[in-house]
Amino acid sequence: MKKNNSMLLLLRRQSAEDVLVTKIPPQVDDSWEFSGESEGFSISVLLKKEELYTSFKITGSHPEGENGHFVLQAETSGRELWNFDGPVTSDEIYRQSPHDVDAWISDDIAKQAVPLIAFGEDSLWGAVSSSPAFYDNYTSQGYFPSKGFLELSSGDSGQTPGKKPNSLLLEKEYNLSAGQKLSTGVIEAFDHPMKPDDPHMFEGFIFDFSLQGENLEQKRNYFRQQINRRIAVRFCNSSGESLFGDLSSATAYMNLRRNETGNSEFWVIPAVEYSNVQYGRDAFWISMMLDPRWDASCLENDLVKADTYSEYCLFDLIWAYRNWKNGQQVNMENVKRCLSVVESKVRDSWFYAYDESDGRQDFQFWGDIMAFEKDDVVSYNQGLLSAALAMAEKMSLHLPENMNPGKAADNYRALFNEDLSFFPMSRQKNTLLTVDALVGDVLSQAYLEEPLLPDSLVEKHYRAMVEKSKTPWGFKTVCMPDGSYLPHELYNAGDYIAQINREENMPDGTYYRGGSYLLYDGVMLIDACLHKIPGADEELIKRIRLEFEMGGTTYECLNTTTGEPWKPNMGWNGGIYALLKLFIDEGKINPEIITRLDH
Repeated sequence: MKKNNSMLLLLRRQSAEDVLVTKIPPQVDDSWEFSGESEGFSISVLLKKEELYTSFKITGSHPEGENGHFVLQAETSGRELWNFDGPVTSDEIYRQSPHDVDAWISDDIAKQAVPLIAFGEDSLWGAVSSSPAFYDNYTSQGYFPSKGFLELSSGDSGQTPGKKPNSLLLEKEYNLSAGQKLSTGVIEAFDHPMKPDDPHMFEGFIFDFSLQGENLEQKRNYFRQQINRRIAVRFCNSSGESLFGDLSSATAYMNLRRNETGNSEFWVIPAVEYSNVQYGRDAFWISMMLDPRWDASCLENDLVKADTYSEYCLFDLIWAYRNWKNGQQVNMENVKRCLSVVESKVRDSWFYAYDESDGRQDFQFWGDIMAFEKDDVVSYNQGLLSAALAMAEKMSLHLPENMNPGKAADNYRALFNEDLSFFPMSRQKNTLLTVDALVGDVLSQAYLEEPLLPDSLVEKHYRAMVEKSKTPWGFKTVCMPDGSYLPHELYNAGDYIAQINREENMPDGTYYRGGSYLLYDGVMLIDACLHKIPGADEELIKRIRLEFEMGGTTYECLNTTTGEPWKPNMGWNGGIYALLKLFIDEGKINPEIITRLDH
Protein backbone atom coordinates (compact mmCIF):
# COMPACT_ATOMS: atom_id res chain seq x y z
CA MET A 1 0.00 0.00 0.00
CA LYS A 2 1.43 3.38 -1.07
CA LYS A 3 2.06 5.71 1.82
CA ASN A 4 0.57 9.21 1.91
CA ASN A 5 2.90 11.71 0.22
CA SER A 6 0.85 14.85 0.69
CA MET A 7 2.38 18.09 2.00
CA LEU A 8 1.13 20.88 4.19
CA LEU A 9 1.45 24.49 3.07
CA LEU A 10 2.43 26.68 6.01
CA LEU A 11 2.71 30.44 6.36
CA ARG A 12 5.70 31.19 8.57
CA ARG A 13 6.56 34.53 10.20
CA GLN A 14 9.22 35.49 12.70
CA SER A 15 6.66 37.20 14.89
CA ALA A 16 3.98 34.49 15.05
CA GLU A 17 3.20 30.79 15.15
CA ASP A 18 3.07 28.86 11.87
CA VAL A 19 -0.32 28.99 10.13
CA LEU A 20 -1.66 25.97 8.24
CA VAL A 21 -2.91 27.31 4.91
CA THR A 22 -3.97 24.12 3.15
CA LYS A 23 -3.06 20.53 2.38
CA ILE A 24 -1.28 19.97 -0.94
CA PRO A 25 -2.52 16.78 -2.66
CA PRO A 26 0.14 14.17 -3.49
CA GLN A 27 -0.88 14.06 -7.15
CA VAL A 28 -3.30 15.73 -9.55
CA ASP A 29 -4.83 14.51 -12.80
CA ASP A 30 -4.61 17.86 -14.57
CA SER A 31 -4.55 20.86 -12.26
CA TRP A 32 -5.57 21.88 -8.75
CA GLU A 33 -6.26 25.31 -7.34
CA PHE A 34 -6.71 26.84 -3.93
CA SER A 35 -7.53 30.39 -2.88
CA GLY A 36 -8.15 31.63 0.63
CA GLU A 37 -7.40 33.97 3.52
CA SER A 38 -5.07 33.20 6.43
CA GLU A 39 -4.35 35.72 9.19
CA GLY A 40 -5.15 38.57 6.78
CA PHE A 41 -2.95 37.17 4.00
CA SER A 42 -4.51 36.36 0.61
CA ILE A 43 -2.96 33.12 -0.59
CA SER A 44 -3.45 31.18 -3.81
CA VAL A 45 -2.01 27.87 -5.00
CA LEU A 46 -1.88 26.43 -8.50
CA LEU A 47 -0.70 22.88 -9.22
CA LYS A 48 -0.37 21.74 -12.81
CA LYS A 49 0.39 18.20 -13.95
CA GLU A 50 3.23 17.96 -16.48
CA GLU A 51 4.93 14.94 -18.05
CA LEU A 52 7.91 14.82 -15.65
CA TYR A 53 6.54 16.61 -12.59
CA THR A 54 3.73 18.64 -11.07
CA SER A 55 4.54 22.35 -11.05
CA PHE A 56 3.47 24.54 -8.16
CA LYS A 57 2.97 28.28 -7.88
CA ILE A 58 2.11 29.77 -4.50
CA THR A 59 1.29 33.48 -4.22
CA GLY A 60 0.69 35.56 -1.10
CA SER A 61 -0.07 39.19 -0.30
CA HIS A 62 -1.20 41.28 2.66
CA PRO A 63 -3.05 44.64 2.57
CA GLU A 64 -0.35 46.18 4.78
CA GLY A 65 2.53 44.41 3.06
CA GLU A 66 3.42 42.32 6.10
CA ASN A 67 6.33 39.88 5.88
CA GLY A 68 6.34 36.11 5.85
CA HIS A 69 7.41 33.11 3.81
CA PHE A 70 5.96 29.82 2.64
CA VAL A 71 6.90 26.34 3.80
CA LEU A 72 5.99 23.02 2.20
CA GLN A 73 6.13 20.45 5.00
CA ALA A 74 6.07 16.71 4.33
CA GLU A 75 5.63 13.92 6.88
CA THR A 76 8.23 11.27 6.13
CA SER A 77 6.76 8.34 8.12
CA GLY A 78 10.14 6.76 8.86
CA ARG A 79 11.28 6.65 5.25
CA GLU A 80 14.78 7.57 4.10
CA LEU A 81 15.51 11.28 3.64
CA TRP A 82 17.55 12.53 0.67
CA ASN A 83 19.11 15.77 -0.39
CA PHE A 84 21.02 16.41 -3.64
CA ASP A 85 24.08 14.64 -2.23
CA GLY A 86 22.26 11.54 -1.06
CA PRO A 87 20.75 10.21 2.22
CA VAL A 88 20.47 12.50 5.25
CA THR A 89 20.41 10.91 8.70
CA SER A 90 20.59 13.81 11.16
CA ASP A 91 18.62 16.99 11.76
CA GLU A 92 19.90 19.84 9.58
CA ILE A 93 18.78 22.91 7.67
CA TYR A 94 20.47 23.32 4.30
CA ARG A 95 20.93 26.67 2.62
CA GLN A 96 22.26 28.13 -0.61
CA SER A 97 23.98 31.30 0.63
CA PRO A 98 26.03 32.58 3.59
CA HIS A 99 24.68 36.11 2.91
CA ASP A 100 28.10 37.74 2.99
CA VAL A 101 30.28 38.44 -0.05
CA ASP A 102 33.39 37.86 2.06
CA ALA A 103 32.22 34.39 3.11
CA TRP A 104 33.81 32.28 0.41
CA ILE A 105 34.92 29.77 3.02
CA SER A 106 31.74 28.87 4.88
CA ASP A 107 32.13 25.20 5.72
CA ASP A 108 30.22 25.64 8.99
CA ILE A 109 27.00 26.34 7.09
CA ALA A 110 25.21 23.26 5.75
CA LYS A 111 24.62 23.75 2.02
CA GLN A 112 23.31 21.81 -0.94
CA ALA A 113 23.56 22.79 -4.59
CA VAL A 114 19.86 22.37 -5.32
CA PRO A 115 17.04 23.59 -3.03
CA LEU A 116 15.14 20.33 -2.68
CA ILE A 117 13.62 17.88 -0.25
CA ALA A 118 13.10 14.18 -0.97
CA PHE A 119 12.18 11.00 0.84
CA GLY A 120 11.17 7.46 0.06
CA GLU A 121 12.38 3.90 -0.28
CA ASP A 122 12.65 2.36 -3.75
CA SER A 123 11.26 5.56 -5.20
CA LEU A 124 11.73 9.16 -4.10
CA TRP A 125 9.04 11.79 -3.72
CA GLY A 126 9.75 15.43 -3.01
CA ALA A 127 9.90 19.00 -4.23
CA VAL A 128 12.35 21.49 -5.75
CA SER A 129 12.02 25.28 -5.60
CA SER A 130 13.16 27.74 -8.24
CA SER A 131 16.55 29.46 -8.10
CA PRO A 132 17.61 31.10 -4.83
CA ALA A 133 18.10 34.31 -6.83
CA PHE A 134 14.36 34.90 -6.80
CA TYR A 135 14.14 34.72 -3.00
CA ASP A 136 16.96 37.17 -2.19
CA ASN A 137 19.17 34.07 -1.72
CA TYR A 138 17.21 32.98 1.38
CA THR A 139 15.94 29.55 0.32
CA SER A 140 16.29 26.85 2.98
CA GLN A 141 15.46 23.17 3.38
CA GLY A 142 14.82 21.61 6.78
CA TYR A 143 15.58 17.92 7.38
CA PHE A 144 14.26 16.58 10.68
CA PRO A 145 14.51 12.77 10.78
CA SER A 146 14.22 12.86 14.56
CA LYS A 147 10.80 14.51 14.20
CA GLY A 148 9.72 12.75 11.00
CA PHE A 149 9.28 15.65 8.59
CA LEU A 150 10.96 17.74 5.88
CA GLU A 151 10.49 21.39 4.92
CA LEU A 152 11.06 23.28 1.67
CA SER A 153 11.03 27.00 2.42
CA SER A 154 11.05 30.24 0.45
CA GLY A 155 12.65 32.01 3.43
CA ASP A 156 14.67 31.12 6.50
CA SER A 157 13.68 30.40 10.10
CA GLY A 158 17.20 31.20 11.31
CA GLN A 159 17.38 27.90 13.19
CA THR A 160 20.57 25.82 13.36
CA PRO A 161 19.78 22.25 14.43
CA GLY A 162 23.10 21.00 13.03
CA LYS A 163 26.05 23.05 11.82
CA LYS A 164 26.58 26.55 13.21
CA PRO A 165 28.85 29.18 11.65
CA ASN A 166 31.63 30.66 13.74
CA SER A 167 30.96 34.38 14.03
CA LEU A 168 34.67 35.16 14.28
CA LEU A 169 36.63 36.33 11.26
CA LEU A 170 39.25 34.00 9.88
CA GLU A 171 42.61 35.26 8.73
CA LYS A 172 44.48 33.38 6.05
CA GLU A 173 47.85 34.57 4.80
CA TYR A 174 48.44 34.64 1.08
CA ASN A 175 51.99 35.98 1.17
CA LEU A 176 54.53 37.12 3.73
CA SER A 177 53.40 40.73 3.86
CA ALA A 178 49.65 40.69 3.45
CA GLY A 179 46.63 38.81 4.72
CA GLN A 180 42.97 38.63 3.82
CA LYS A 181 40.11 38.61 6.28
CA LEU A 182 37.39 36.12 5.57
CA SER A 183 33.90 35.92 7.01
CA THR A 184 32.42 32.52 7.82
CA GLY A 185 28.98 33.81 6.85
CA VAL A 186 25.76 34.29 8.77
CA ILE A 187 22.52 32.43 9.35
CA GLU A 188 19.55 34.65 10.04
CA ALA A 189 15.79 34.55 9.92
CA PHE A 190 14.30 36.12 6.83
CA ASP A 191 10.75 36.81 5.69
CA HIS A 192 9.66 38.32 2.39
CA PRO A 193 7.42 41.39 2.04
CA MET A 194 3.97 40.38 0.77
CA LYS A 195 2.66 43.60 -0.78
CA PRO A 196 -0.64 43.91 -2.64
CA ASP A 197 1.12 45.31 -5.70
CA ASP A 198 4.15 43.02 -5.33
CA PRO A 199 3.06 39.68 -3.86
CA HIS A 200 5.49 37.03 -2.72
CA MET A 201 5.67 34.07 -5.10
CA PHE A 202 7.03 30.59 -4.36
CA GLU A 203 7.49 28.36 -7.43
CA GLY A 204 8.85 24.92 -8.13
CA PHE A 205 7.80 21.36 -8.87
CA ILE A 206 6.87 18.12 -7.13
CA PHE A 207 8.49 14.92 -8.38
CA ASP A 208 8.01 11.19 -7.92
CA PHE A 209 10.17 8.60 -9.62
CA SER A 210 11.75 5.22 -8.94
CA LEU A 211 15.46 5.01 -8.27
CA GLN A 212 17.66 2.97 -10.55
CA GLY A 213 21.00 1.39 -9.69
CA GLU A 214 22.47 -1.54 -7.85
CA ASN A 215 24.19 0.45 -5.10
CA LEU A 216 23.94 3.79 -3.36
CA GLU A 217 26.40 5.52 -5.68
CA GLN A 218 24.51 4.47 -8.79
CA LYS A 219 21.20 5.47 -7.24
CA ARG A 220 22.58 8.89 -6.29
CA ASN A 221 23.91 9.41 -9.82
CA TYR A 222 20.53 8.54 -11.28
CA PHE A 223 18.77 10.79 -8.77
CA ARG A 224 20.94 13.78 -9.68
CA GLN A 225 20.43 13.22 -13.39
CA GLN A 226 16.66 13.05 -13.00
CA ILE A 227 16.52 16.17 -10.83
CA ASN A 228 18.73 18.14 -13.23
CA ARG A 229 16.60 17.03 -16.15
CA ARG A 230 13.44 18.29 -14.45
CA ILE A 231 15.05 21.59 -13.44
CA ALA A 232 16.18 22.17 -17.03
CA VAL A 233 12.73 21.40 -18.43
CA ARG A 234 10.82 23.39 -15.78
CA PHE A 235 13.00 26.49 -15.61
CA CYS A 236 15.37 26.54 -18.61
CA ASN A 237 13.15 25.77 -21.61
CA SER A 238 14.94 22.47 -22.21
CA SER A 239 13.46 19.61 -24.16
CA GLY A 240 15.04 17.21 -21.67
CA GLU A 241 16.81 15.24 -24.38
CA SER A 242 20.47 15.88 -23.49
CA LEU A 243 21.99 14.68 -20.23
CA PHE A 244 24.95 17.05 -20.48
CA GLY A 245 22.79 19.94 -21.69
CA ASP A 246 20.27 19.54 -18.87
CA LEU A 247 23.03 19.31 -16.28
CA SER A 248 24.69 22.45 -17.65
CA SER A 249 21.45 24.44 -17.79
CA ALA A 250 20.26 23.31 -14.37
CA THR A 251 23.59 24.02 -12.70
CA ALA A 252 23.87 27.52 -14.16
CA TYR A 253 20.28 28.30 -13.22
CA MET A 254 20.63 27.06 -9.65
CA ASN A 255 23.92 28.96 -9.23
CA LEU A 256 22.24 32.26 -10.09
CA ARG A 257 22.05 34.63 -7.12
CA ARG A 258 20.77 38.06 -6.23
CA ASN A 259 23.78 40.39 -6.34
CA GLU A 260 24.14 41.60 -2.78
CA THR A 261 26.70 44.28 -3.76
CA GLY A 262 24.14 46.20 -5.81
CA ASN A 263 26.40 46.36 -8.89
CA SER A 264 23.73 44.48 -10.84
CA GLU A 265 20.47 42.68 -10.17
CA PHE A 266 21.92 39.19 -10.52
CA TRP A 267 25.25 37.44 -10.59
CA VAL A 268 26.29 33.80 -10.71
CA ILE A 269 28.44 31.78 -8.31
CA PRO A 270 30.84 28.99 -9.36
CA ALA A 271 29.31 26.40 -7.02
CA VAL A 272 27.44 26.40 -3.74
CA GLU A 273 30.75 25.95 -1.88
CA TYR A 274 31.87 29.34 -3.24
CA SER A 275 28.75 31.33 -2.51
CA ASN A 276 28.03 34.16 -2.26
CA VAL A 277 30.19 36.03 -4.75
CA GLN A 278 30.73 36.10 -8.50
CA TYR A 279 34.15 35.16 -9.84
CA GLY A 280 34.56 36.90 -13.19
CA ARG A 281 36.45 34.04 -14.82
CA ASP A 282 33.95 31.39 -13.72
CA ALA A 283 30.96 33.60 -14.51
CA PHE A 284 32.13 34.03 -18.10
CA TRP A 285 31.85 30.28 -18.67
CA ILE A 286 28.69 29.71 -16.61
CA SER A 287 26.82 32.60 -18.22
CA MET A 288 26.99 30.82 -21.58
CA MET A 289 24.17 28.64 -20.23
CA LEU A 290 22.06 31.42 -18.73
CA ASP A 291 19.05 33.20 -20.19
CA PRO A 292 20.37 36.34 -22.00
CA ARG A 293 18.83 38.73 -19.47
CA TRP A 294 20.62 37.02 -16.58
CA ASP A 295 23.81 36.74 -18.61
CA ALA A 296 23.65 40.50 -19.24
CA SER A 297 23.16 41.20 -15.54
CA CYS A 298 26.17 39.08 -14.60
CA LEU A 299 28.32 40.90 -17.17
CA GLU A 300 27.10 44.25 -15.88
CA ASN A 301 28.57 43.43 -12.46
CA ASP A 302 32.01 42.78 -13.94
CA LEU A 303 32.02 45.80 -16.25
CA VAL A 304 31.03 48.11 -13.40
CA LYS A 305 33.76 46.63 -11.25
CA ALA A 306 36.50 46.77 -13.96
CA ASP A 307 38.49 44.21 -11.98
CA THR A 308 42.29 44.45 -11.96
CA TYR A 309 42.69 40.96 -10.52
CA SER A 310 44.62 38.41 -12.57
CA GLU A 311 43.28 37.91 -16.12
CA TYR A 312 39.69 38.95 -15.30
CA CYS A 313 39.94 42.05 -17.51
CA LEU A 314 40.56 39.82 -20.54
CA PHE A 315 37.41 37.84 -19.87
CA ASP A 316 35.50 41.11 -19.41
CA LEU A 317 36.44 42.15 -22.96
CA ILE A 318 35.68 38.76 -24.49
CA TRP A 319 32.39 38.51 -22.62
CA ALA A 320 31.41 42.05 -23.65
CA TYR A 321 32.17 41.23 -27.27
CA ARG A 322 30.20 37.98 -27.11
CA ASN A 323 27.11 39.79 -25.86
CA TRP A 324 27.63 42.75 -28.24
CA LYS A 325 27.90 40.37 -31.17
CA ASN A 326 24.70 38.61 -30.04
CA GLY A 327 22.82 41.91 -30.13
CA GLN A 328 22.65 42.60 -26.41
CA GLN A 329 23.02 46.11 -25.09
CA VAL A 330 26.48 46.57 -23.56
CA ASN A 331 27.70 49.67 -21.70
CA MET A 332 30.64 50.64 -23.91
CA GLU A 333 31.94 53.23 -21.45
CA ASN A 334 32.41 50.48 -18.90
CA VAL A 335 34.01 48.29 -21.59
CA LYS A 336 36.51 51.10 -22.23
CA ARG A 337 37.36 51.14 -18.52
CA CYS A 338 38.06 47.41 -18.68
CA LEU A 339 40.22 47.99 -21.74
CA SER A 340 42.22 50.52 -19.71
CA VAL A 341 42.85 47.80 -17.11
CA VAL A 342 44.14 45.53 -19.88
CA GLU A 343 46.39 48.33 -21.14
CA SER A 344 47.93 48.68 -17.69
CA LYS A 345 49.03 45.03 -17.91
CA VAL A 346 50.33 45.00 -21.50
CA ARG A 347 53.79 45.84 -22.83
CA ASP A 348 54.68 45.32 -26.48
CA SER A 349 51.56 43.15 -26.90
CA TRP A 350 52.59 40.77 -24.09
CA PHE A 351 50.26 40.31 -21.10
CA TYR A 352 51.84 40.63 -17.64
CA ALA A 353 49.35 39.58 -14.99
CA TYR A 354 51.45 40.54 -11.96
CA ASP A 355 49.98 43.47 -10.02
CA GLU A 356 52.43 45.35 -7.80
CA SER A 357 49.61 46.78 -5.70
CA ASP A 358 48.57 43.20 -4.89
CA GLY A 359 52.09 41.93 -4.32
CA ARG A 360 51.34 38.23 -4.78
CA GLN A 361 53.33 36.36 -7.39
CA ASP A 362 50.75 33.61 -7.51
CA PHE A 363 47.11 34.47 -8.35
CA GLN A 364 48.09 35.46 -11.90
CA PHE A 365 45.69 33.17 -13.77
CA TRP A 366 43.07 30.52 -13.04
CA GLY A 367 45.66 28.20 -11.45
CA ASP A 368 46.06 30.79 -8.76
CA ILE A 369 48.36 28.86 -6.45
CA MET A 370 51.20 28.61 -8.99
CA ALA A 371 53.76 31.43 -8.62
CA PHE A 372 55.59 33.23 -11.43
CA GLU A 373 58.35 35.79 -11.73
CA LYS A 374 56.98 39.30 -11.95
CA ASP A 375 58.01 39.67 -15.60
CA ASP A 376 56.74 36.28 -16.76
CA VAL A 377 53.98 35.73 -19.34
CA VAL A 378 51.53 32.84 -18.89
CA SER A 379 50.67 31.07 -22.17
CA TYR A 380 47.00 30.81 -21.25
CA ASN A 381 46.83 34.54 -20.55
CA GLN A 382 48.59 35.43 -23.79
CA GLY A 383 46.05 33.42 -25.77
CA LEU A 384 43.22 35.27 -24.06
CA LEU A 385 44.91 38.60 -24.80
CA SER A 386 45.19 37.73 -28.50
CA ALA A 387 41.47 36.99 -28.71
CA ALA A 388 40.43 39.92 -26.51
CA LEU A 389 42.34 42.54 -28.51
CA ALA A 390 40.94 41.26 -31.80
CA MET A 391 37.45 41.50 -30.31
CA ALA A 392 38.09 45.01 -28.97
CA GLU A 393 39.10 46.02 -32.49
CA LYS A 394 35.84 44.56 -33.83
CA MET A 395 33.95 46.77 -31.36
CA SER A 396 35.81 49.81 -32.81
CA LEU A 397 37.63 50.48 -29.54
CA HIS A 398 40.86 52.44 -29.80
CA LEU A 399 43.92 50.25 -29.25
CA PRO A 400 47.27 51.90 -28.51
CA GLU A 401 50.35 50.81 -30.44
CA ASN A 402 51.53 48.44 -27.71
CA MET A 403 48.22 46.51 -27.89
CA ASN A 404 48.32 45.18 -31.43
CA PRO A 405 46.07 42.12 -31.99
CA GLY A 406 48.33 40.69 -34.69
CA LYS A 407 51.47 41.12 -32.63
CA ALA A 408 49.75 39.62 -29.57
CA ALA A 409 48.86 36.54 -31.65
CA ASP A 410 52.43 36.31 -32.96
CA ASN A 411 53.64 36.41 -29.37
CA TYR A 412 51.16 33.69 -28.43
CA ARG A 413 52.45 31.39 -31.16
CA ALA A 414 56.05 32.22 -30.27
CA LEU A 415 55.56 30.66 -26.83
CA PHE A 416 55.45 27.20 -28.40
CA ASN A 417 58.45 25.13 -27.32
CA GLU A 418 59.75 23.57 -30.54
CA ASP A 419 62.25 21.35 -28.73
CA LEU A 420 59.60 19.77 -26.49
CA SER A 421 56.79 20.09 -29.05
CA PHE A 422 54.14 21.69 -26.81
CA PHE A 423 52.92 24.99 -25.42
CA PRO A 424 54.53 25.45 -22.00
CA MET A 425 53.12 26.94 -18.84
CA SER A 426 54.79 30.32 -19.44
CA ARG A 427 57.64 32.09 -21.10
CA GLN A 428 59.94 31.37 -18.16
CA LYS A 429 58.41 28.09 -16.96
CA ASN A 430 58.90 26.90 -20.50
CA THR A 431 59.45 23.20 -19.87
CA LEU A 432 56.18 22.55 -18.03
CA LEU A 433 53.39 20.94 -20.05
CA THR A 434 50.03 22.58 -19.36
CA VAL A 435 46.46 21.73 -20.36
CA ASP A 436 45.08 25.27 -20.67
CA ALA A 437 47.27 26.87 -23.36
CA LEU A 438 44.66 26.48 -26.12
CA VAL A 439 41.80 28.42 -24.48
CA GLY A 440 42.42 31.60 -26.48
CA ASP A 441 42.43 29.66 -29.75
CA VAL A 442 39.04 28.10 -28.98
CA LEU A 443 37.42 31.40 -27.97
CA SER A 444 38.74 33.05 -31.11
CA GLN A 445 37.07 30.36 -33.21
CA ALA A 446 33.88 30.63 -31.16
CA TYR A 447 33.41 34.39 -31.52
CA LEU A 448 35.70 35.52 -34.35
CA GLU A 449 35.26 32.43 -36.53
CA GLU A 450 39.00 32.06 -37.05
CA PRO A 451 41.81 30.28 -35.20
CA LEU A 452 44.86 31.91 -33.67
CA LEU A 453 46.95 28.78 -34.00
CA PRO A 454 47.82 26.59 -36.98
CA ASP A 455 46.76 22.95 -37.11
CA SER A 456 50.36 21.79 -36.69
CA LEU A 457 50.91 23.47 -33.30
CA VAL A 458 47.55 22.35 -31.92
CA GLU A 459 48.17 18.77 -33.02
CA LYS A 460 51.64 18.69 -31.48
CA HIS A 461 50.30 20.05 -28.19
CA TYR A 462 47.39 17.59 -28.23
CA ARG A 463 49.72 14.65 -28.88
CA ALA A 464 51.94 15.71 -25.98
CA MET A 465 48.91 15.89 -23.68
CA VAL A 466 47.64 12.45 -24.70
CA GLU A 467 51.04 10.79 -24.55
CA LYS A 468 52.42 12.46 -21.41
CA SER A 469 49.68 14.08 -19.32
CA LYS A 470 46.74 11.69 -19.64
CA THR A 471 45.73 9.55 -16.64
CA PRO A 472 42.77 7.21 -16.06
CA TRP A 473 41.05 10.21 -14.41
CA GLY A 474 41.70 12.94 -16.92
CA PHE A 475 44.64 15.12 -17.92
CA LYS A 476 46.98 16.64 -15.37
CA THR A 477 46.66 20.42 -15.18
CA VAL A 478 50.44 20.69 -15.37
CA CYS A 479 53.25 18.16 -15.49
CA MET A 480 56.89 17.68 -16.37
CA PRO A 481 57.86 17.00 -20.02
CA ASP A 482 57.87 13.26 -19.28
CA GLY A 483 54.40 13.45 -17.69
CA SER A 484 55.50 13.15 -14.06
CA TYR A 485 54.12 15.43 -11.36
CA LEU A 486 56.01 18.64 -10.71
CA PRO A 487 58.61 18.75 -7.94
CA HIS A 488 56.98 21.02 -5.40
CA GLU A 489 59.66 23.69 -5.66
CA LEU A 490 58.72 24.33 -9.29
CA TYR A 491 55.48 25.88 -8.09
CA ASN A 492 57.53 28.67 -6.49
CA ALA A 493 59.13 31.66 -8.20
CA GLY A 494 62.64 32.24 -6.92
CA ASP A 495 62.42 32.97 -3.20
CA TYR A 496 58.66 33.45 -3.38
CA ILE A 497 56.81 30.47 -1.86
CA ALA A 498 53.69 29.64 -3.87
CA GLN A 499 50.38 29.37 -2.08
CA ILE A 500 50.16 25.67 -2.97
CA ASN A 501 53.33 25.02 -0.95
CA ARG A 502 51.87 26.79 2.08
CA GLU A 503 48.88 24.47 2.15
CA GLU A 504 48.95 21.33 4.26
CA ASN A 505 47.96 17.90 2.98
CA MET A 506 47.91 18.67 -0.74
CA PRO A 507 49.55 15.65 -2.38
CA ASP A 508 50.24 15.12 -6.06
CA GLY A 509 47.11 14.61 -8.14
CA THR A 510 45.03 16.93 -5.97
CA TYR A 511 43.59 20.28 -7.08
CA TYR A 512 46.15 22.26 -9.10
CA ARG A 513 48.95 19.89 -8.10
CA GLY A 514 48.22 17.80 -11.17
CA GLY A 515 44.48 17.31 -10.71
CA SER A 516 42.21 17.10 -13.75
CA TYR A 517 39.71 19.86 -14.56
CA LEU A 518 36.94 19.05 -17.04
CA LEU A 519 36.75 22.66 -18.21
CA TYR A 520 40.36 22.83 -19.35
CA ASP A 521 40.54 19.22 -20.52
CA GLY A 522 37.38 19.88 -22.51
CA VAL A 523 38.58 23.11 -24.12
CA MET A 524 41.85 21.47 -25.13
CA LEU A 525 40.00 18.53 -26.67
CA ILE A 526 37.45 20.77 -28.39
CA ASP A 527 40.33 22.67 -30.00
CA ALA A 528 41.77 19.39 -31.23
CA CYS A 529 38.36 18.54 -32.71
CA LEU A 530 38.14 21.94 -34.42
CA HIS A 531 41.55 21.36 -35.96
CA LYS A 532 40.34 17.94 -37.20
CA ILE A 533 42.87 15.88 -35.26
CA PRO A 534 42.05 12.15 -35.48
CA GLY A 535 40.97 10.58 -32.20
CA ALA A 536 40.09 13.85 -30.45
CA ASP A 537 36.33 13.17 -30.64
CA GLU A 538 36.71 9.91 -28.74
CA GLU A 539 38.97 11.47 -26.12
CA LEU A 540 36.42 14.22 -25.51
CA ILE A 541 33.52 11.80 -25.13
CA LYS A 542 35.49 9.62 -22.70
CA ARG A 543 36.55 12.63 -20.62
CA ILE A 544 33.02 13.98 -20.20
CA ARG A 545 31.59 10.52 -19.48
CA LEU A 546 34.16 10.11 -16.73
CA GLU A 547 32.49 12.91 -14.75
CA PHE A 548 29.03 11.37 -15.04
CA GLU A 549 30.34 8.01 -13.93
CA MET A 550 31.82 9.61 -10.81
CA GLY A 551 28.58 11.07 -9.53
CA GLY A 552 25.93 11.88 -12.11
CA THR A 553 27.18 15.44 -12.40
CA THR A 554 30.40 17.31 -13.18
CA TYR A 555 33.02 18.42 -10.68
CA GLU A 556 35.60 21.14 -10.24
CA CYS A 557 38.36 18.56 -10.53
CA LEU A 558 39.25 14.89 -10.23
CA ASN A 559 42.21 13.52 -8.32
CA THR A 560 44.49 11.99 -10.95
CA THR A 561 46.01 9.48 -8.52
CA THR A 562 42.82 8.21 -6.85
CA GLY A 563 39.97 9.36 -9.10
CA GLU A 564 38.28 11.08 -6.15
CA PRO A 565 35.96 13.88 -7.39
CA TRP A 566 35.87 17.31 -5.73
CA LYS A 567 32.99 19.83 -5.58
CA PRO A 568 29.96 18.58 -7.54
CA ASN A 569 27.79 20.77 -9.80
CA MET A 570 30.69 23.01 -10.76
CA GLY A 571 29.10 25.71 -12.86
CA TRP A 572 31.88 26.56 -15.28
CA ASN A 573 31.76 23.10 -16.89
CA GLY A 574 28.60 24.27 -18.63
CA GLY A 575 30.89 26.26 -20.88
CA ILE A 576 32.01 23.00 -22.46
CA TYR A 577 28.45 22.12 -23.43
CA ALA A 578 27.80 25.66 -24.70
CA LEU A 579 30.89 25.58 -26.92
CA LEU A 580 30.05 22.12 -28.23
CA LYS A 581 26.51 23.23 -29.07
CA LEU A 582 27.82 26.36 -30.80
CA PHE A 583 30.34 24.50 -32.93
CA ILE A 584 27.91 21.67 -33.72
CA ASP A 585 25.28 24.18 -34.87
CA GLU A 586 27.94 25.76 -37.11
CA GLY A 587 28.86 22.36 -38.54
CA LYS A 588 32.41 22.47 -37.17
CA ILE A 589 32.21 19.54 -34.75
CA ASN A 590 30.64 16.09 -34.98
CA PRO A 591 27.12 16.22 -33.42
CA GLU A 592 27.52 12.63 -32.20
CA ILE A 593 29.77 13.93 -29.41
CA ILE A 594 26.68 15.12 -27.54
CA THR A 595 24.25 12.41 -28.60
CA ARG A 596 26.63 9.62 -27.62
CA LEU A 597 26.96 11.02 -24.10
CA ASP A 598 23.36 10.04 -23.48
CA HIS A 599 23.88 6.37 -24.38
